[in-house]
Amino acid sequence: MKNLLTSFFMSTAVFALMAGVAGATDLPSKAPPPAPAPDVSSVRFETPGDWNGLYAGVFGGADWMRSKSGAFTTQTVTLTDTSVTPNAVYTAPGAKQHFSDEGRARPEAGLWAGYNMTRGSFLYGVDATASWTSSRGSLVNPYQGVNQTIFSGLSIAGTEKQNWGAELRGRVGWLAMNNQVNFYGLGGVALGGFHQDAVQSWTSSAGVTNISTLSKDKAAFGYEAGVGAEGKITQRIALRGEYVFQQYAGIKTQEHKARLGVTYGF
Repeated sequence: MKNLLTSFFMSTAVFALMAGVAGATDLPSKAPPPAPAPDVSSVRFETPGDWNGLYAGVFGGADWMRSKSGAFTTQTVTLTDTSVTPNAVYTAPGAKQHFSDEGRARPEAGLWAGYNMTRGSFLYGVDATASWTSSRGSLVNPYQGVNQTIFSGLSIAGTEKQNWGAELRGRVGWLAMNNQVNFYGLGGVALGGFHQDAVQSWTSSAGVTNISTLSKDKAAFGYEAGVGAEGKITQRIALRGEYVFQQYAGIKTQEHKARLGVTYGF
């Protein structure tokens, strides 16, 4: 009997042990560790930007004009005394007209179009612009070195303004962020249309006040240089911003332009 009980308990213990092992295999396994977060520093645009080909667009901005002498400067002022017969003509050597805009920004709007080609991380292109602006300057310190004894009360008041402009520029750029952004420099030639209105007055030796008016248009050539950046919004549309400095020859007029616009690639 004793042996029978011993065998029974031993058999029960073995059965319980085997059942425990079998139950453990039915338990859910431990969850795997979470995947590591992606390295955002290596994230790039999926599709490289394509800048090659023709494009066109519009822009707006601000224009600051600074003129040291004006579009109609003369080193000699000719004055006619109509109080005598025949009329007496006098000249004032060393006279200059100086225009200044006093740092005021004027609005500008225009169109640009051009052609790009890329090689590696570099962009080469040429573009042209046509713009309408209202930059202007007021006439200050008009006559230097004029003999006020002969030309009593000589004075002049007027304005000089630029109405339109045209530019032809070359561009060289560096492409970044998988060719989605272009940082560029530019240089080229500019053509501007200027207009001056002026009223001149002086008193002759006979005490007669002479008044004359001047209204004249003139086109002037110059050069320009600048920097800018543009970025792709879509594969065809890009947002562009740039700064341009212009110097017009002969009239010594400077333009500072800040522009923001869009382009569409064809």
